[in-house]
Amino acid sequence: MQEKAKKQFEPISISQIKDILKKISSDKFDKMIITDGQSIKRGNYIYARLKYQKVERQAEQLKFPLYGSIKDNFDEIEGGVSKFGEKSKLNSDRIIEVLQKSYSLNSQVVLNIDAKSPFDYPLDSENNEVLLKQTKYFFPDLTYKETCDECSGHKYITCQDSNCNGRHKWTCTNCNGDGKLICDQCAGRKKVDCSNCNGSNRVKCRRCGGDGRVNDGMIAKAANTKYATEKKCGDCAAKGYVQCRDCSNGQVSCSNCSGNGKVSCKECSAQGSITCSLCYSDKERYGKINCPQCQTEGVVAKIIYVSTDVSSSELEKFIIEGVKLNVNENSLKTHLNQQNKLELVYKKVNNDLYEHLDEYSVIYLDNLEKDLGLNKDRYPLLTKEEIYYQVLPCVELSYKHMLTNTVHEFTIIDFWDNPEIIFHTEPEVLKQDLGNATKAVGGFFGKLFKTKGFKSKEDKRNEIVLLIHLAKVDGKIEEQEKIYLSEMIGSLDDFTNSEKQKLFDVMNSSTLPELTKVDVTFSSKERGQDVINKLIEIANADGEMEQAEQELIAKIKDMM
Repeated sequence: MQEKAKKQFEPISISQIKDILKKISSDKFDKMIITDGQSIKRGNYIYARLKYQKVERQAEQLKFPLYGSIKDNFDEIEGGVSKFGEKSKLNSDRIIEVLQKSYSLNSQVVLNIDAKSPFDYPLDSENNEVLLKQTKYFFPDLTYKETCDECSGHKYITCQDSNCNGRHKWTCTNCNGDGKLICDQCAGRKKVDCSNCNGSNRVKCRRCGGDGRVNDGMIAKAANTKYATEKKCGDCAAKGYVQCRDCSNGQVSCSNCSGNGKVSCKECSAQGSITCSLCYSDKERYGKINCPQCQTEGVVAKIIYVSTDVSSSELEKFIIEGVKLNVNENSLKTHLNQQNKLELVYKKVNNDLYEHLDEYSVIYLDNLEKDLGLNKDRYPLLTKEEIYYQVLPCVELSYKHMLTNTVHEFTIIDFWDNPEIIFHTEPEVLKQDLGNATKAVGGFFGKLFKTKGFKSKEDKRNEIVLLIHLAKVDGKIEEQEKIYLSEMIGSLDDFTNSEKQKLFDVMNSSTLPELTKVDVTFSSKERGQDVINKLIEIANADGEMEQAEQELIAKIKDMM
């Protein structure tokens, strides 16, 4: 990889860029004016693919009731520093597995541990490869069992319900043990005001409507009689009201307490006492609940250990050296070697070190390691690195289009091995706009009335056609010819899109069309001679006039 990379970093010149353009895109190169003095934007895009193995270690703590199912396993790791030293292998994961699976107890990460070099012990390996499953190490002086301080080893504690407080059963304070409460609705009187008469024992007479009279306001049917005489209501004796039939003296029996004056106490369900649902009622454990800390084991235990996680991952990235150019990663990826093979450059298994880094892989690995937060001297610890890198040299340059005299840019990807040219704009792609439509209309009337402006544009068009013919007649367009031609054309702004396209077609044709009488006709003899002089000037631009150029100029003169 190193030798290949050295080749890719070689300098790139304007002349080498022109050679690539001639080889890959000669048709466009014939219309490109590239000045030799301009600076080249260069960006080396380094594709780096890394496969790495890392090891992470962290201290974890488990505090748990010493269940009978793991008591024997815990006995095996008791004994402290005198028996095991400062740290020792945890030969079995059974304690951790049982606590997780059977009791849903998970460890907590310990950020600060009172132990010397807690992560400093060898990795488990085989055939000089780090094993994925690593032994856990525990700290004997931080691993112990003790009587539960919550229940003092008695397995139960006083009921923590604030009402119970260990009594288990107590007199209801809401009804003071009676089981009944005075009815709120009737205040214990058993009776309430009748809702029909509001406790008055009388209601409005329905017959007279409450005024004590009947037939009032009625007109006798017989003709020529006076108003009928008003009569007293017989139902209410003209009083307007009668006695309420729904109650007795304005009172009815209270529905809330069924006329008893008392209701059942909801707090104790009318029992007069409350029994706690949380604690025990048997003689030995009366008013007690299970100790939440030791879960009735009476003993709790703690173990602090270090777990090791070994994992492998891959990363790919483009690293840019130099200028960031107008390219995207998808374009770059098409130039990658599909047979790229990772090369082992670093492996460290305990004290066994293998390192084979070249001048480039050192730089690229450092870049990738920083992105990933990896280290070779602390955790998360790198134990293995395999890398493939490929350098794609890219350049960006501007050019002037010979016919339109507009400036554009292009980029060449993978310059030395498999160059690809990306043109960022197309000078010959024509857009329809209002200005173009106006020129088309003006051109129509100019042609119709043979205006001075029309004649001038026709002269310009014919001049450009003849200049193109001369530039292409010998099968090649020299750099100096491009410059002369561009200066003489100046601009195509006065032409319509249709007229411009015809000029582009002449320039881009592989076989030049035969010149016609129209092509060599100018508005005056002087204008025609001026064009002949320009043709001679371009033909001599490279130092000498070719035979084909001489013949074409002579032919144009004859056709004039």
